[in-house]
Amino acid sequence: MWLDRFPRQIKLRPVVLGLIILTYVWRFHDLAPFIGPLRLAAISTVLSWVFLVFQPRWGTLSRAAKLPYVWAFLVWSVWILISAQYALNSAVANAYWQDVHLTSMTMFLFVLLSLEDLRHVQLAIVAHVIGAFIGAFFYAKGGFPTWGSPMPQYDVNEFALLLLMTLPFVIFFATTEENSKLRLAFWGLAVLMTIAVLMTRSRGGFLTTGVLLGILLVRGRGLSLKARILPPIVLLIGFSFLPADVTDRLSTLFNPSEDYNVSDEEGRVEIWKRGLGYLEDRPVFGVGALNFPIAEITLSARAQAGGIERGFVTHNAFLQVASETGVLGGGLFIFMIVSAMWRMRSLAGRYKKRPDPESQDFVLLCDMTQLSFVAFCVGGFFLSVGYGSMLLAMVAITAGVELNAPKGQTAPVLMHRRPPRMAPTRPRRSR
Repeated sequence: MWLDRFPRQIKLRPVVLGLIILTYVWRFHDLAPFIGPLRLAAISTVLSWVFLVFQPRWGTLSRAAKLPYVWAFLVWSVWILISAQYALNSAVANAYWQDVHLTSMTMFLFVLLSLEDLRHVQLAIVAHVIGAFIGAFFYAKGGFPTWGSPMPQYDVNEFALLLLMTLPFVIFFATTEENSKLRLAFWGLAVLMTIAVLMTRSRGGFLTTGVLLGILLVRGRGLSLKARILPPIVLLIGFSFLPADVTDRLSTLFNPSEDYNVSDEEGRVEIWKRGLGYLEDRPVFGVGALNFPIAEITLSARAQAGGIERGFVTHNAFLQVASETGVLGGGLFIFMIVSAMWRMRSLAGRYKKRPDPESQDFVLLCDMTQLSFVAFCVGGFFLSVGYGSMLLAMVAITAGVELNAPKGQTAPVLMHRRPPRMAPTRPRRSR
């Protein structure tokens, strides 16, 4: 089973890698009051800086910088800083870059340079799965509240997106794990995560769930027919057992004309129209990072007509980045995501014809990585998560998959596979 494939000797860097993902992406230290005093986030952050300074691994960095989505992220990060100097409020944009994005860059580089082989890649994925389990557990334990997620920094819509970006990897382990009990546990976790997504009442999360399950049903390479058919059936059956308030809200997806997001001035459609207007007015540098709400109260026709007290966020990751960093910044952002998905698709095509099960597992890993980006694209189309840590962690993990792709004719044994057992040989008796 895959747990047997972990290295016997515990090293510090993989431990810090897991802590970085659990704290920086999943905000593990905010889940319960007794965890905060342990200062896990601060400790893991400082240790990651120490590794970056004293074990920089320049060779890995030079190889990674040649990947299109990695250099797109690095150039995009520099461009965010440049565009901040021309922002509507440069103090806000510069503060974001120095206080948040610079930390995101160090997290990205540490995760990227810590993925020495596929086992470390899967260790990072396991950390995501653990974070999803803990988050879904605490959300269910709290009675599926509508006012917020278990992590104060995420609302329920963002929490649903985090779960859905991790769901493909849970299905990966549920499909490839040889131990029947662990396989059942992973399927149970997938059900729990799906229930948690539905109970958030996030319509974007519900739509994203349908898209993911539809893709798995139609193009689930490496998945059995049962694994592709059962999830959509379970989703349809489970939807009928949801509380009435949940089904009523999710059902508004089928009546978009009655949704305030379509008809109201404060709905998403009108906000998107105003965002496109800001991009047209400031196509080079945009309005500046985190300056979209400021543009709402200064540049919009509503503000100029009579003034408004507060500005709205974009509710769209792609428009958020484009309107705040200009055409170049938005283009680099989209190119980063699309090229990462395309490289995973091409990499999977190189191994799909190999008959050994390890190669087929590697193909499934590439497919599930693509599916995680699909979840971001669908769910992120309705949320302001353009600078989210989960996306950047996924870009780093994608680079780890590609950099550690096997060069020979056989893929390496993944950590959830048992090594083949050799039959014992009996000594021959001498006559």
